[in-house]
Amino acid sequence: MAKNNLPSVDDFYKGPTVDKPTELPPPPPSKIETEGYLSTHMIDINRRADTKLTRDQAMELRSKMRRLQDEDCVLMDGSAIRSKSDVIRWMIENPLAPRPPR
Repeated sequence: MAKNNLPSVDDFYKGPTVDKPTELPPPPPSKIETEGYLSTHMIDINRRADTKLTRDQAMELRSKMRRLQDEDCVLMDGSAIRSKSDVIRWMIENPLAPRPPR
């Protein structure tokens, strides 16, 4: 039986040649302006803020959540208060006292 000499795919496809960059482009300017030291742990991709609460703080947070649910409060995006994390978001969006002037 004769051996078939079929052409190789590699012979036909010679993809476009791309020059590799010799140096990286500069990073985009940061939109966050800060003074002093800013820990990279304060700004993470997941935007998490884990903390331990005392028993009294946990009870107060749960009480606040129930009050907000009873009053049918919603977050700025229109979603209902369903968790303790939602309560914290609501408190950030609705500060109790005006900020002092800098």
